[in-house]
Formats: sequence, C-alpha cells, structure tokens
Amino acid sequence: MKSGYESVVERALMGLTELKHTSSESQNAVWPFDGELRDGSVAKMVDSGCYPALLNDIQLLEGSQSYQPDGQWLMAVDMQGTLYGKNWRASLEEAQQESGVLLQHAKLRELELQQPELERQQVQVQNELSETNEALAQSEHVQQQNKEHIHQLAQDMASSQTRIDMLNVQVEQWQEQKRVLKEQQQQTLAQEELQAQKQQACQQALMQCDEHLAQLEQESVRFAQQFTEAKQAQQLASSAKQKAQQHLHDAKLIQQQANSDWQLSQSKAEHLQQSLEQGQIRLQELLEEQMMLQEPLAEADEKIAQLLATHEEQQKMLEGLQQQLTEAKTKLQEKQASLKNAQSEVQALNEQLQQLKLDEQGLMIKAQAALEPLQELQQNLKSVLQQLSDDAQQGTHQAQLNKVSQGLSELGAVNLAAIDEFEQAKHRKEYLDTQLADLTAALDTLEGAIKKIDRETKTRFKATFDQVNEDLAELFPKVFGGGSAYLELTSDDLLESGVSIMARPPGKKNSTIHLLSGGEKALTALSLVFSIFRLNPAPFCMLDEVDAPLDDANVGRFCRLVEEMSQTVQFIYISHNKIAMEMAGRLTGVTMAEPGVSRMVAVDIEQAVQMAQA
Repeated sequence: MKSGYESVVERALMGLTELKHTSSESQNAVWPFDGELRDGSVAKMVDSGCYPALLNDIQLLEGSQSYQPDGQWLMAVDMQGTLYGKNWRASLEEAQQESGVLLQHAKLRELELQQPELERQQVQVQNELSETNEALAQSEHVQQQNKEHIHQLAQDMASSQTRIDMLNVQVEQWQEQKRVLKEQQQQTLAQEELQAQKQQACQQALMQCDEHLAQLEQESVRFAQQFTEAKQAQQLASSAKQKAQQHLHDAKLIQQQANSDWQLSQSKAEHLQQSLEQGQIRLQELLEEQMMLQEPLAEADEKIAQLLATHEEQQKMLEGLQQQLTEAKTKLQEKQASLKNAQSEVQALNEQLQQLKLDEQGLMIKAQAALEPLQELQQNLKSVLQQLSDDAQQGTHQAQLNKVSQGLSELGAVNLAAIDEFEQAKHRKEYLDTQLADLTAALDTLEGAIKKIDRETKTRFKATFDQVNEDLAELFPKVFGGGSAYLELTSDDLLESGVSIMARPPGKKNSTIHLLSGGEKALTALSLVFSIFRLNPAPFCMLDEVDAPLDDANVGRFCRLVEEMSQTVQFIYISHNKIAMEMAGRLTGVTMAEPGVSRMVAVDIEQAVQMAQA
C-alpha cells in the first residue's frame, strides 16, 4: 500500500487484519477481489495483495472533505484514523496508532531496507578500523625499531665514552709518568752537577798532589845529594814520599769512582730521556686516538638527533592515527548503537508479529473449538443462526449450556487408560530406582577413595615431617656447633596444618626465628634445606651467594656441611669467599682480559695440585 496510509487502511479494516489468505471462499479467510475500484475509496490506497472488498465501500477523507451519509458510501475514514457513520463516529487513540499491525509492518520493511546500508557502513568502519590498527601496529613496529636503534647508539656511545675515559686515565697516567721522569731527570742533572763538582775537587786535589810530589821529588834530589850529610832527613823524606804516593793512589781511586758514577748517571739520564721521548710519543698517539674517537661520537650525536626528530615526527603521526582510531571507534560505536536500536526495534516488531500470530492461532483454535460441537451434531452455523430468534440472548443460552454441562460432569468420567498409565509409571519408577542405586554406589566409592587418599596423605606427611624434623635436629648443631632446632605443626589437622620452625643457636633463648641475625637465618635455612635433601636427594643442588652474610667461622661450618653432603649430592655454588673457593673440586670464573669482553675460565683443582707437585 502507499506509504503513510497504513494506519488509515488498518482502521478501515476494523480488526479484519488477522484473516488468513486463501484462493477461494473459506471460513475466517479473505480471497481475491475482482471488482472495479471506486475513486475516493480506501481500496485505492492499496497497491497489491489480497484485502476485503469492504475497503471499496469506505470513503477516504483527505484535506477538508467531510462525510455525507447519502447512501453512496457505507462509512468514511479520515487521515487521523477517525471513522464516520450515518449516526456515529469513532476516533483512534494514540496507542492504537503506534501499535497498528500494518504500521509495524511498514516500519519493519523500512528497517529491513536500512539494514543492508547499516551493515555496509559497519563493514566499512570495521575495514577502516583494521587499516588503522595495521597502520598503528606498523608505527609501533617502526617506533620499536627506532628505540632499539637509539638504544644501540646509546650503547655504542657509552662504550666510546668508556673507551675515552680509559684513554683519559691512560693519558693522566702517562702525564704522571712524564712528571715523575722529569723529576728524575732533574734529580739526575743535580747528581751530575754534584759529581762534576766532586770530580773537579778531585782534579784540584790531584794537581795539588802532583805539585806536592814535584816538590817532594825536588826535596828528594836535594836530600839524595845531602844523603851523606843527613840520613835521618832522608828517612823522613822517604816516609813523606810514601805518604804522598798513598795520597796519590787514593786520589786516583776517587777519580775512577767519580768517573764510574758519572758514566752511570749519564746512562740513567739517557734512559730517562728515551723513556720521556717514548712517553711523549705514546701521549701523542693517545691524543690522536682520542680525536679519532670523538669524531664517531659527534656522528653518533648527529644520528641520535636525527633519530629523535624522526621519533617525534612518528610520534605525532602515531598521535594522529590514534586520534583517527578514536574517531573511527566513536563512529563505529554510534553505528553499532543505531544498528542495535534498529535490531531491537525489528526484534520488538517480530515479537509483536509473533504475538499477533499466536493470538490469531488462538482465536482460530477457539473458533474451531466453538464449531466442533456443531460439526459433531452435523449442524451448519448458517442454519443455526437462521433458527435463532431475533430476541435470542447469549446469557440465556449460556445458562442452559452450563446447566447441561453440570449434569454431564455429575455423571463422572471413566479413564480406560489408567492401567497403561500405571504400568508406564511403574517401569519409570523401577528405572529411576536403578539409577539412584548406581549413583549411591558411585558416591560411596568416591567417598571411600577420598578417605583412603586422606589417610595415605596424612601417613606420608607425618612420616616425612618426622624424618625432616629428625634430620634438622641432627644437622642444626653441626652447623652452629651446638644449639637446637625443631619443626612443629600449627594445628592438629594434618591436611590443613601449617609448619613453623623454632631455631635456638647456642647461647640464645629467642622466642621466634625473626630475632635471629641474617647469618643465623641463612644457616638455619641451609639446615632445613639439607634435611629435605637427606629425605629426597636430588642429582644436584645450586647455591647462590649463600655464604654472603656469614663470617669466616660460620663459612667453615658451612663448608664442612657441604663436604659431608657432597658424598650423595653434587653442589654447584656461586661464591666470592676464599674459604668456600678452597672447598671446591673445580673452579669456574669470569675474567675480563679486555674491557667489555668477558671469558669463562675453568680450573680443575686436582689436576692443578698434580701439576704443582710434578
């Protein structure tokens, strides 16, 4: 029918909208109408379909038309749904206008027409959302790569900075060596000057001795000439000559010592000069290397600046994409909300239509039920209606029907199928009793299994607890050199009880383990762990810095306990304590032969001892 005339047509049908469609004459049905449509009738508003011919006799009032009861039209209806008769008028309520079946069908068709467009918009929004998510993921991937690149450059820069710092330290060391060499050179020069002064003094003394020797020789000649005259003077001259020769020999020795000292000082000075030149050459090389390292550092700074700029641009792009994603999500939510509202309206209309169909079926069933007595009596509805008098009332006939029905009910009814129903109920009861017995037996079996598991768990837990407690009481005095420790349960129920540990080193009367020091707690924990290892030994045990809070005496006790336990368990422990290292059968360490380069070094202690003895 034409759009906008649904409520008018439904009002003109006056409740005949639930008639079923048939091709020929039938009860409670409507069949095709072949007559000519009258101008101005409601039937003109129907484009196609099957409808009662009553619409061809109802006038449609449009605009300012009014109904004229001249016998040409049976009744009339206006655009507001008001019905007009010869001596009556009935208006349409607002609730009825909105709940009309044809209007609901029109809305349903409109919503069905809008549904593909909404689905297409939803698919488009989902595609845009997928593209936005892909672009966002790609941007995040690029951002992650940039972060990794920046991190790598930061590591390179840190490594270069570390290398520069090391070179600066080496330069400072070389400068310190240069300063020391300069001081040594100055000291050597001072010693050379002192030796030169000593040599000059020795040479002056030697010259004086030579002069004195010449004088003595002259006196010796004079004494030789006068030998005959003064023998005593000759003896004195001979003794004086021997003393002079001894002085000359001493002076020559001093000169030789001075010459050797001067040569040694000269060689030291030359060696210091060579060391100074080598230090200056090494200093120049370090300065050049520092300049070469600063160039990549500058390039790295430029790359970092470029990457930071690129990161900022990509961050802006990411913010834009995130904003677009937010807008797309908002639009999608709006579309989904509108689609959900439309779907809810469609569902409500479907429910109303289903309810109307159910009402139609109910009315048809009631009508069929009302016609069944006539069919059983082989009576026709038309003949019955013709036989009824004009003043017949429903109440009178209903009272007669109730009276007859009451008489029939007083007669009672005989249920011939009661025996079959009893047999079926009996078989059903036997089946249910069998099922109940099976379930009861299964429940008893499960409860027995649970009780058995509980008993086994309690037995094993009690045996394990007692064994660990016994081992702890044995190992604790070995570790501490005295004292006592034990485990106790927090409750009587073994399945829900907790375990507390009480440790009292020698000389202490603590009430809780929290009052112990860090080393005492560590030794107590070791005692408990080794007690558990005694109960259920593992192939190996790894200890990481266990001896860190212990002093040397406690480290010795720890080492003795590990040596005792190592007969059954292989221990791998990490330690920086020399006492613990002496206990190991094989040492594995990490060295740094070059800055930033680590290397594993393993030492077999027994093999090393054999090599040392050989």
